[in-house]
Amino acid sequence: MKKHYFFKEKSTFRPLAKLLISITVFTMCQNNAVSQICGTSNITGSTSVMSKTSARTAKINGDEPIVINMYFNILNSGSTSTVTEQQCKDALVLLNNRYAPSHVVFRYNGYRNYYNNASATINSDNEFNQLRNINTNTASLQVFFVDGFNINGQTGIVGKAQLPGTFMALRKDARDTFVFAHEIGHNLNLFHTFHGQACEPDPNIPAELTNGTNCATAGDLVCDTPADPCMNQNNVNAACAYTGGGGFNPDTRNFMSYTTYACGNRFTNGQIDRLREALVLNNSLQTIQVAASQLAKPLKITSTRANYTRTPISGGCYEISYLETDKLEFQKGFNYTITVIHHPLNNTTTHNYTSAQTPLLNISSNSYNYTSKITTHTPNPTYSSSGNAGFVFYIDCPIYFPLMSANTTPVQSGEGSNIQPGLYLVPIHDEKKEEVIETPKVLIQND
Repeated sequence: MKKHYFFKEKSTFRPLAKLLISITVFTMCQNNAVSQICGTSNITGSTSVMSKTSARTAKINGDEPIVINMYFNILNSGSTSTVTEQQCKDALVLLNNRYAPSHVVFRYNGYRNYYNNASATINSDNEFNQLRNINTNTASLQVFFVDGFNINGQTGIVGKAQLPGTFMALRKDARDTFVFAHEIGHNLNLFHTFHGQACEPDPNIPAELTNGTNCATAGDLVCDTPADPCMNQNNVNAACAYTGGGGFNPDTRNFMSYTTYACGNRFTNGQIDRLREALVLNNSLQTIQVAASQLAKPLKITSTRANYTRTPISGGCYEISYLETDKLEFQKGFNYTITVIHHPLNNTTTHNYTSAQTPLLNISSNSYNYTSKITTHTPNPTYSSSGNAGFVFYIDCPIYFPLMSANTTPVQSGEGSNIQPGLYLVPIHDEKKEEVIETPKVLIQND
């Protein structure tokens, strides 16, 4: 028997071009060396899309948060990991900041290390494609942090992504750079800004002209990204100006280009239209999305116990008491307002957190209800639930299970119990964890 007692305490919509291509794309080099390596491959034709309805069109055009589950997989060549769970969470804060204008938000949904893994360095396109078999959970966008790439001798590759799709790989040392946003952009159906040029030819999509007159059917299929002649880090200067000439004026700030790390900081409105349309209409991208309310849900709830006492009383029983506190941890990177109603006194507390803080809430109420609201997005993702903590007191009495006897009815000890002589099985409990830790046999004798 157990009882709890309270103890004080946007943009204009542009239709997506009809041709949607499933393609695997790699991205950028780590340093400012020329980035000429192009790993585009595996063109398979049109992707499956849902038909547009008024509701889906409104979602594409609107600012409603589209929330994507994200799971981090760390591939290690040895028996130790160089990327911690907290570093993954910190990288996710930066990623969400970069995607904030699109109102596409990424929700932390897990972290796992894989040791002595042969794919810690990805050596082929096929090995990359097999990553999806390492973690087969289809409810999240699977991010694989790897040591590096060596595909056809190309060791300068930093990232590679399925386009459009639900998995990608990124070199561990690039997790805080905009290349993370670049790779996710591929997952969400964005091409390189230089797509169709000589460095990334496509038999179905020509290069965009410098005057942009063919922008709807050429290049990256987005009209507010100017033609890009395969810009690289060697022809973008410290002021983020393009120095390559040739009549081109590419966007040196664009996430989907090969600009320098210091310059990449934005998607255009047209790119945002395109990636939101992919999320709303593309079948494969539906499985990794969750309701916006889940973004405001605690990442985890842990309980701690203090002042634990175990006092023997009559009948072989014990009085158990302790103070229990629930710790609620929410995802960092958003502004929160969290309201808690503490029972049975029904008093209310309100807690505000900024995006720079890690929202941690300690509650020691006998029972409580809470509502967490993220105020950095409109409409505000909101999650409500309840819990129990506070002062706990209960009587713990062993239960005797008869052995080698015609009477098989268990008998609980305590006052008034009638335990006959015989052999019994007596589970021994760890009351702190409330679990059986051993099952010794004892002989009970009555005088």
